[in-house]
Amino acid sequence: MWETVAAERGALADDPAGLTDEQWETPSLNAEWTVHHTLAHMVSTAHTGPLGFGVGIVRSGFRFSEFADRGIIKHIGFTPAETLASFRAIQHSKKAPPDRRPPGWARRSSTPRTSVVRSASPTTTPPRRWRRASSSSKGPTP
Repeated sequence: MWETVAAERGALADDPAGLTDEQWETPSLNAEWTVHHTLAHMVSTAHTGPLGFGVGIVRSGFRFSEFADRGIIKHIGFTPAETLASFRAIQHSKKAPPDRRPPGWARRSSTPRTSVVRSASPTTTPPRRWRRASSSSKGPTP
């Protein structure tokens, strides 16, 4: 299974290489996330094992969207190229949030790829909660 996940991540890392700045800021299949945010979410999940998932979901008040937002804020780069480099670095990661059905997790790992590859519409402004406070901070804007 992990070979399949690594192969999908490798293919995805090559797909957005030619995207314009506008395309990186295009809404993904999740209308609240841009292509850039979707890739940051994939980096976040590759850094999240079962314990980290449990702690993170508790800290988010059991609100999955807040948990996912926190992961995006933590792992999004200041530029799409930076996030893409982080994604390339986790290509062979075997960490994953808990799931009783590994084939399901592997299938879900390719769903964001579809979101990244299919997105090429006009630029939109990302939700305020994902904007950086400054060039030296990874926290959200108040």
